[in-house]
Amino acid sequence: MGVASFAATNVDDLLILTFFFGHHSSQSGRWQIVIGQCLALGAIVLLSLAGGTAAHFLSPRHVGLLGFLPILIGVRHFLIAGRRAPEASVPAQAISVTQVAAVIFASGADSIGVYLPWFATSSRGQMLTFIATLAGMAAFWCGLAAYLGGRARLQHSLRRFGPRLMAIVLMGLGVYILLSSGAVRLPTQGVS
Repeated sequence: MGVASFAATNVDDLLILTFFFGHHSSQSGRWQIVIGQCLALGAIVLLSLAGGTAAHFLSPRHVGLLGFLPILIGVRHFLIAGRRAPEASVPAQAISVTQVAAVIFASGADSIGVYLPWFATSSRGQMLTFIATLAGMAAFWCGLAAYLGGRARLQHSLRRFGPRLMAIVLMGLGVYILLSSGAVRLPTQGVS
């Protein structure tokens, strides 16, 4: 259950982590990414546990408002990428634990919706097993993303196209979170 839940709700995180690792190959940058991923997952698990305990206090629409975070971060990345020449060999922006954690946490809003009901109906032993599985999957995700982001050809493409592509992915992710959670609704067709 834990592996499938994590994989289903974190495919977008794998792409985001790959972008981060592709842009930040220094040892300190890599640790910033790993720590940010761990903090975000910890916060998601804590919210899911708290929500499982008091499910009626956590509305999916309110959690969905977190979709504004990746949109804002994506706009920032897009604007910064627009200031650079396409072939410019500008060093990657410094990455912070907070930035990684915010992006991963915001993209994990759907995870809360999956984990919360599971925590609400599980025994303590099942919860501990589930949390250990999630931690193992997060480590695997970071390792896979570091491997993918560290490939020379992929790294060159990520440096060239990554900032704009990541910006578009983040903004799309934010819009998806807002719409799928019901936090923002599109006008329905045929409404008079």
